[in-house]
Amino acid sequence: MLGATRFGRYFLAPDNGLLSFLSLNAKFISIPVLPEAAPTFHGRDVFAPAAGVLANGGSLESLGTAITDPLQLPLPIPTTDRDAVVGEVIYVDRFGTLISNISPSALKPGASIHVGGVDAGPLRRTFADVAPGELVAFTGSGGTVEIAVRDGSAMRVLGLGVGAEVRA
Repeated sequence: MLGATRFGRYFLAPDNGLLSFLSLNAKFISIPVLPEAAPTFHGRDVFAPAAGVLANGGSLESLGTAITDPLQLPLPIPTTDRDAVVGEVIYVDRFGTLISNISPSALKPGASIHVGGVDAGPLRRTFADVAPGELVAFTGSGGTVEIAVRDGSAMRVLGLGVGAEVRA
């Protein structure tokens, strides 16, 4: 089991590549699995007690031993096709926002974002830049292009998910 800290936040997860989005500059700790922990209920038996320690001001280091080689799985890298940047949806959040692997810095000014062949328009600054129910492409908090529906779910409206093509 793995605990990590980066950006002033704590992450608890299995050491299976789930935290690959964190740079190796993050601090990683191996959290021991006690013999009495159920083999299929680590959320209750490992992560919840660890989260309790952190929530009460305990240090990440108090949970286990430092590790320097967490499993890192490479994220897909956008490519180019003629003048277009081609990436994909790598995550869908709980609101149905489609999160891509494309950095806004890779886009030409004013480029239109297409997801699954549907035009989401150019990057916008806020959701208020489009009418309710319309698609909006914006730079998300993770620093990549995201596609949402104002007051709705892009995943539901478009019927798309992880792996859908994003092109700009």
